[in-house]
Amino acid sequence: AIAFNVKFDKAFSSVRRTTLATGEDLESLRSDLVDLTTEIPTTFAAITNIGTIGAQLDVANEDLAKFTEVVSMFSATTNVSVDEAATGLGRLAQLTHTAGTDYENLGSAIYQVGVTSVATEQEILNMASEIATSGDLAGLANYQIIALAGTLSSLGVQPEAARGSLMRIFNVITTGAENGGKSLQELAKISGMTADQFKRTWESDSQTALSAFVRGLSEMQ
Repeated sequence: AIAFNVKFDKAFSSVRRTTLATGEDLESLRSDLVDLTTEIPTTFAAITNIGTIGAQLDVANEDLAKFTEVVSMFSATTNVSVDEAATGLGRLAQLTHTAGTDYENLGSAIYQVGVTSVATEQEILNMASEIATSGDLAGLANYQIIALAGTLSSLGVQPEAARGSLMRIFNVITTGAENGGKSLQELAKISGMTADQFKRTWESDSQTALSAFVRGLSEMQ
């Protein structure tokens, strides 16, 4: 029992170092991570490794146990390794300002898109991480960014190319919506809306405006 406890303490040391937690908060976190080993078929060393990566990616201490659970489950049901899942989900959650209570929904969204598209979860996660900042600035929700990532990955677009293209597209649309004039009129015409409708839709529901714009482009001669 003593040797087993020493082994756990050694594995937990990296979590202690990266979270900077102390006292009751630290003991509570340790207890939560130990409990996960009774619920998930994995070792405590693997659990603490995920927790360490999460802490390094600025996951809040109170959300670390949930993050670790989601990453473990996500890795076990997809083609993504534990380290890649922890890094990818952690970075994506931070870039899209995802709350700790929504980590499970974030992982489920990637899994669902992986099932219903021709892209793997690894490809979707990589793409989503690349376009997350642009999508977030454009007003897209995290699940909308994941859906867009699945589409781009299914089409074989490279993540770096997608990031640059979307930055330019979103910049053109945002500038047109803010400044009005001929640019806004052209965007609205392609999207099948009036200029005022397109401006209001982009500001309140950017996904609907983007979908209308892409649909309009596909129908142009």
